[in-house]
Amino acid sequence: TSFASNLVPSCKKCNQSKGSNNWLSWMRATFGENPSKEQLSYVLAGQEPPLLRHAHHEHSTPEPIQVSALNLSGPALGLFAQARFEIHCCPLRAGDLLLAYSDGLPDSRNPAGESFGKQRIEALLAGAGPEQCTARGLLKCVRTAVDEHSNGAEQFDDLTLLALKRRETP
Repeated sequence: TSFASNLVPSCKKCNQSKGSNNWLSWMRATFGENPSKEQLSYVLAGQEPPLLRHAHHEHSTPEPIQVSALNLSGPALGLFAQARFEIHCCPLRAGDLLLAYSDGLPDSRNPAGESFGKQRIEALLAGAGPEQCTARGLLKCVRTAVDEHSNGAEQFDDLTLLALKRRETP
């Protein structure tokens, strides 16, 4: 069996063990079972949909940078005992950059109570320059932007970030 085929059963098992008073959002993904497919397989369980920044490829136009959200899969784990989770797939080509984040990122507030919002996240990803177009560079860019936005305001939620970039060459 492939790792991708284990995504849904592992969600179900975790979901049933959580109980209704103890829930969590979760993302599990796999890549590389067949690198020639250039495909990411994933399940989201109540998680904010990660954003994918598409690199420029031979068949694409040079402008503008495309950013798309991954498809949602199911509810947070532990909310519904019989919840259904689906495996989704998306292309992940050389140079593509993925940003996964908890709801603490768009919900980060400034002293006036304004949230950071999903539009700012998408704009950061689309506008990332060469220095930010690495996983580490993107995380630093996002963290700096949210710290500047928050300007010392107390936050009410966690801020979890994960970035990955598909290598240009094997």
